[in-house]
Amino acid sequence: MEELTIHDVDVASNGDFYKFDQGDNTLRMVSNFATVKKYYDDGESLRYACWAIDRRDGKIKFAELTNTVIKGIKILATGADTKFDSLPQYDFIVNKTGEKLETRYTIRGTRDDIPLTPEEESAISELPKIAEVAKKISDAAEKKYYESKLPASSADAVREQWGTKEETKVDEVMNAI
Repeated sequence: MEELTIHDVDVASNGDFYKFDQGDNTLRMVSNFATVKKYYDDGESLRYACWAIDRRDGKIKFAELTNTVIKGIKILATGADTKFDSLPQYDFIVNKTGEKLETRYTIRGTRDDIPLTPEEESAISELPKIAEVAKKISDAAEKKYYESKLPASSADAVREQWGTKEETKVDEVMNAI
């Protein structure tokens, strides 16, 4: 899986994970994007993920972003006052309202360039590549999805082939990196 810049992302198509709360959420995107596959009973979909600093607690988290959020970031990336090529030098404020199918997001940039602290730069330099993490998460989700479709004895055979006797949890995948 390759990393994508915001300009490459096609929007047509609880650990250290970023979760949007109701209201304003301030985050700083600190990596390019990678795709993450999600599996549902009626098929699969793609999300886009990046490393982001959660300004609520200062931690760097794996952030899966919806198409609406990506569209808002793309608008900022090409705006006259907010333009950026790879990574913005400012924070985003994502306002979340509603729940489930009624969820709405609006995105704006703080527009004041905010330099990263030496501590943030150091932590960012130690992060695994976003594409590697996204692939592990996608692979684990795919495995779990297909195991759920098999009879119990077949699921055991798949687990044995994948080299695990238990269900893979996202936390375990993250710790394996």
